[in-house]
Amino acid sequence: MYIAALEAQPLEGRAGIWRLLAIGRDRLDGLHPRNLKEWQRGWADPKDQAAYKTHYVALLRTRFDRLEEPAESAARAALAETTPSDVRDDHLRFTALDCLRLATLDGLAQSAKKRGGVLGSEHDAVIDDIARANRVSPERLELFFEALPSERACELTGLHHVLLPLYPSESGLRRLVEKMSTDVEWQSPKGSWAKIAAKLAAKFPAFALPLLKSAQPELKRFPDGLDAAIAAAEKAAATKPAKPKS
Repeated sequence: MYIAALEAQPLEGRAGIWRLLAIGRDRLDGLHPRNLKEWQRGWADPKDQAAYKTHYVALLRTRFDRLEEPAESAARAALAETTPSDVRDDHLRFTALDCLRLATLDGLAQSAKKRGGVLGSEHDAVIDDIARANRVSPERLELFFEALPSERACELTGLHHVLLPLYPSESGLRRLVEKMSTDVEWQSPKGSWAKIAAKLAAKFPAFALPLLKSAQPELKRFPDGLDAAIAAAEKAAATKPAKPKS
């Protein structure tokens, strides 16, 4: 419905229609989960994932381009919003806001790319906020993060369960270990966070070992919560060749 309306609108009316697409009002991508468990499971059907990646984000990007001159002003206005006023369901308001902000950032990133540049770092605080909130689908975040310079992407993962291993960094490992050491719900050695910590520790063993060993006494409920990460770091340290002296 909104796609057809966008194509039919005169230029000055397209920004509002694109905005409705960006917050998922067309229900093309199932952006708004019915409940937390559904969101945690991710997409139930892999075909939906593929369709989402190839169709919905491409749709948003091409329609952003067609906004022409009003596009960047519409995007910047969306970034300044606190809650989208046209979403009446309180349960969906902040999810819709994050979807809208991410769509506008993605549009700006694609525009910058076409000019031979990258999305400006002045948006990093918003990107970090979206990643930390964990309300936007992982598929959409992955596609957006691909447009960022790798070093910046690694620093903006927040504590997102998909982004942390995709864009590993020492700072990401530090954030995760600090969270595990202060929140007992994150400490289970069989949980996903312990597994991510082990993956990151294997990539940065020299940095990881002192960090992990200093945090280990802080694990109140699961004192073995970082054992796998320590073992992974020790194994990586033993197999990695020493850096040659300059």
